[in-house]
Amino acid sequence: MRFFYYVSPLADGQWELVSSLEPKPGRFASREEALAAARQGCRRQWEDNGFPCGVRIRELDAWVEDHLVGDEPDHE
Repeated sequence: MRFFYYVSPLADGQWELVSSLEPKPGRFASREEALAAARQGCRRQWEDNGFPCGVRIRELDAWVEDHLVGDEPDHE
């Protein structure tokens, strides 16, 4: 089973980061900041806990995979 971090734009121009692995959503000023935090959190979950993890970003009303770690050798 792979856990995911989800990055999505908010109406006020900020970006939200949500995951079942984190206690509360994060808010970021830019898309790049939110993605960097998601990728870092994902890597940390893989290295510390062995949880395969990925990052998905909301683009044009669809979730797009941005980053994967664990389970699949091509993505580590």
